[in-house]
Amino acid sequence: SKFFPAYLIFIFLAYVIASNRGNRRECAVSVASSVIGASVMLLVIFIPDILNGTLEESFGFIFNRIESIEGESDGIWDAISSNGYTVVLLLQPAVFLIQVVLAYYLQKSDPDGLDRRFIGYCLLGSAAVFLWTPVPSYLLIVVPFLICHFLVSDRRYRYSLVAMFAIPVAYALVLQNYGILFQADAFLGIVSSETIVGGIEWLNQVNVLGMTNQSALNLVFGALETLAIYSVFITYISIRRADRGSGANGAS
Repeated sequence: SKFFPAYLIFIFLAYVIASNRGNRRECAVSVASSVIGASVMLLVIFIPDILNGTLEESFGFIFNRIESIEGESDGIWDAISSNGYTVVLLLQPAVFLIQVVLAYYLQKSDPDGLDRRFIGYCLLGSAAVFLWTPVPSYLLIVVPFLICHFLVSDRRYRYSLVAMFAIPVAYALVLQNYGILFQADAFLGIVSSETIVGGIEWLNQVNVLGMTNQSALNLVFGALETLAIYSVFITYISIRRADRGSGANGAS
């Protein structure tokens, strides 16, 4: 039910077109093959739901969140979470526009270095999907592109890479009320259950701000995670400016 990678379809299509520039027949065959392959993949994924008559329920991931927008909120964190779904919907035109713009520039790229630009544009496109703070686990869509682009193309993304690793992990620990540490106790024995329970009790305490410590930390780590995502765009812009500046100095 996670459809976020589907946003990158424009970039993937642009890559196919750019890879076959100058050969319309090969381009048409490649595009048709991509469409057929994607259709078959979706059919295989949804076959169990189709056979069980639960295809509509598989889209509950989207519709349940739309319905939750109208729900009542209790506290700042609940209000932000509920209104966040509204913000996500309002941002969709901007998200799609970014995908289309990235695809446009990718399909105009020269064949030399096309693969590297493809990964770089997938990084930007996947990060653009989460202009509003997502649940930490969703960043698994962004991180592989970030790692690949960092290792293959540009080491200047190192700060974004570190932030994208560290902050979501801390955010997930707090968001899940330290519950995910029980696996560390059961299988590795590196965190005692008493420590975990004590941490859960502390998270549930109400602080001077009138909210639980968990809600306060959720706000902090959520904001930091958003900055980590936006750091991808900041790094890209700074790299483009630096490259243009070095090119101008070389020309002079």
